[in-house]
Amino acid sequence: MKIILIRHGEAEGFKVSDNNRKLTPLGHKQANQTADYILGRYQPDMMVSSPYVRAMQTLESFTDLMPGTGVKTLDYITPADEAKEAVKKMSDEFEELNCLLVVCHMPIVANIAATLIGERAEDYSLAEARVIDTEVMAADLGTLVDRFIPNQYEQCLF
Repeated sequence: MKIILIRHGEAEGFKVSDNNRKLTPLGHKQANQTADYILGRYQPDMMVSSPYVRAMQTLESFTDLMPGTGVKTLDYITPADEAKEAVKKMSDEFEELNCLLVVCHMPIVANIAATLIGERAEDYSLAEARVIDTEVMAADLGTLVDRFIPNQYEQCLF
């Protein structure tokens, strides 16, 4: 099974509540770059996201390119949730899939990756994707097999 873990793209500042923050124009570009890279190499059976606006907007870049793929919102992959609990719930719900794409947030995205591969959590860049290969979605059984980081800054023209 491949598990593709993605952090949302750049979001607006904290002028609104955290769950309602939207992607910036750069965040949309980052999400599109990541979607192009990932979907050019992998075929998710299911795509899931946290219920936060910026995660759902990031996921749209993927669903626009693969409109027939199943999509679901998971309320247990928000920034405040526990990675081990999320891994258990996703394992129970999605164990039969070949490829699951997950869009969520720091710190849970890094903690899910760390749980699956049995290493210390490493921060994600905005819209970064990491692909983990595992026989079973469980702690310490996965291997990091691919990683993509989109442009993190608008390009300056002088």
